[in-house]
Amino acid sequence: MRFLAARRWADLPLRGKALVVISLPLVVLLLSLVLIYITERQTARAEEDVRRVLLVQGDIQTVHTLLAEAAASVRGYLLTRREDFLPSYEQATPLIHAALQRLDHNIRDARMREHLKTITPLIADKLDGLVALRNGKRDDPEAITAILIENKQGLDELREQISAMRVREDGLLAERSAAASATRMRLLFATLLAAVCGLLGAIVGVLFLSKGNVAPVQ
Repeated sequence: MRFLAARRWADLPLRGKALVVISLPLVVLLLSLVLIYITERQTARAEEDVRRVLLVQGDIQTVHTLLAEAAASVRGYLLTRREDFLPSYEQATPLIHAALQRLDHNIRDARMREHLKTITPLIADKLDGLVALRNGKRDDPEAITAILIENKQGLDELREQISAMRVREDGLLAERSAAASATRMRLLFATLLAAVCGLLGAIVGVLFLSKGNVAPVQ
C-alpha cells in the first residue's frame, strides 16, 4: 500500500507535485489561523468579563460611599439648619441612581442580580427617609427619632447586602482573572503551534517534492 502511494506520487507530473507542496503548508497555516482567531475571541471575552467585574466593584463602592455622604449631609443640616450641608446630599441622589443603572447593565451573575434586586428598594427607602428628615420639623423630636430608627434598620440590611455583593464580586474577579490568564496562555500556544505547523508543513512538502523528482532522475 505504501509502495503504491509512493509510486503514484512519483508518477505525478511536476505541476501536480508543486500544487500539493504549496497547498499542504497553506492548509496547515489556515487551520492554525482559525485556531488563533477562536482563541483570541475567547481571550477578549475573558478580559471583558474582568473589566466588567471591576466596574461593578467600583459602582458598589460608589453607592455605599454616596449613601454615607448623603446621610451625613442631612444629619448635619438637622443639627445646624445650615443650607451649606445639603449640596452633598443633593448631588448624591442622582449619582446613586446612575450607579444603580450601571450595575443593572453590567451585572451578569445570577446571585449578584438577586442582591441588586434586594438593595434597590432598600436604597430607595433610605433616600426617601433622608428626604423626610430634611423636610421634617425640627421641633418634633419624636417624629425625627422614628425616622432615624427606621432608617437605621434599613441601613443595617443594606450594609449586609452590599457586603455580600463585595464578597461575591471578589470571588468572581478571581475566577475571571484566572480564566483570562488561561485563555492568554492558550492564545500563545496557538500562535506557536501555527508557526511550528507552518514550518513543518513547508519542510515536509519540500521533502516530498524533492524525493518525487530526484528518484525518477536517479
